Amino acid sequence: MPERISKAHHEYAGRQLHPGDRFNVEPQDLELLLLLQRIEPEEPDEYQTRDMAAAPPAAYRTRDMSPRKRKHKTLQA
Repeated sequence: MPERISKAHHEYAGRQLHPGDRFNVEPQDLELLLLLQRIEPEEPDEYQTRDMAAAPPAAYRTRDMSPRKRKHKTLQA
């Protein structure tokens, strides 16, 4: 069972808890108590960083911008 810190006055498992009290939480109740903001979220053991790098650009086709010679149709009478 994870140990958490109470954030508010409430009753859990027949015990009256006050802010700052440490107590064991059943795994199935963990998400509910977090959503109700009755316990502090778990803090990581140490500061973690993520290295992020941009991905290489995706290949795409560009339109050919070079001038083209067009053949014009002549009007016939």
